[in-house]
Amino acid sequence: AREMRPAIADLQRRPQGRDLELQGTLRLTTAFVAMLYLLPEALAEFRRRHPRIAVEVHENSALVDMSHRDADVALRMSQRVPEHLVGRRLGTLRMRVYARRGAPGLPQDLTPLDRLCADYPWIGFDSERRSRFYDRWMLDHVPPERVTLRMDLLHPAVAMARTGLGLALLPTLVEGHEPELLPVSEVLDEVSTPVWLLTHPDLRHTGRVRAFLQDVGGLLEQRLARAP
Repeated sequence: AREMRPAIADLQRRPQGRDLELQGTLRLTTAFVAMLYLLPEALAEFRRRHPRIAVEVHENSALVDMSHRDADVALRMSQRVPEHLVGRRLGTLRMRVYARRGAPGLPQDLTPLDRLCADYPWIGFDSERRSRFYDRWMLDHVPPERVTLRMDLLHPAVAMARTGLGLALLPTLVEGHEPELLPVSEVLDEVSTPVWLLTHPDLRHTGRVRAFLQDVGGLLEQRLARAP
């Protein structure tokens, strides 16, 4: 059964790849922070343009097995993507440090990074994980004794940053959506990361997948280019 599964998945993808109709279901997988701050307007516009395509969004921080049709399209933030997938780079997710506006004990204007890391409390991430770009930056720059609370993902870190408990490393996409937060660092180029829209090669000529890559991809390129 394990040996047959890839062959069955391949047979299922091939007719999908020849489906040129702009209708049916399209499964999108992405991280929750992208769904909050990057995708809503683009998905709404895609629905208006293609009312017969039903988009299903599944939150998953890891890249699912697209060869088994667990998803048709993936939006991912990563320095590297699997070689067996195809798609387009949409731009760069930029990161900087944020504090709650008016919070006592936290900086309220742009502050040198070494002071931010050494002198203020932080909302941190997993203390033993280096697989994600923001985990690695935190472990390399912020002393563990400065971390007051650790969260597993970016969007809970946004919620905790709103409380004023500490500083947080967040995407610049939050600006305009989170008026309680203000940037206290410049954009950190070393932790900024590419954003990709990907699919399986067998599905790239499917009508609804091709339309999604073109339309949503173009709208997201514009959104990322406008981010601070």
